[in-house]
Amino acid sequence: MSPTNIMGTVSENLAKEIAANDGYYSDDPRVIRIIEYTTMWGGQAYGLEYAHEIGRFAPSSHVRKPKVYWQAEGLEEAQKSGKESEFLAKFYKRGF
Repeated sequence: MSPTNIMGTVSENLAKEIAANDGYYSDDPRVIRIIEYTTMWGGQAYGLEYAHEIGRFAPSSHVRKPKVYWQAEGLEEAQKSGKESEFLAKFYKRGF
């Protein structure tokens, strides 16, 4: 599956479902983090970040007030200890 075929922004209900399933949905790669943010038009959105794109929903004119809605267990600890790359490598598949 190529990055253009995976989900990016989803509804709150789907974000809840993905979080409840520990980042898994259908046959998509595992989601590593869900970011809740305000869109440039003032609506709420939920952005999915996969292992190869952590930081995709960083603050910008399109992504306002981002906050972590859900993240894979261990990600925060890996980031704090400087081992984020090793942590994410477990989820990244060649050809993704």
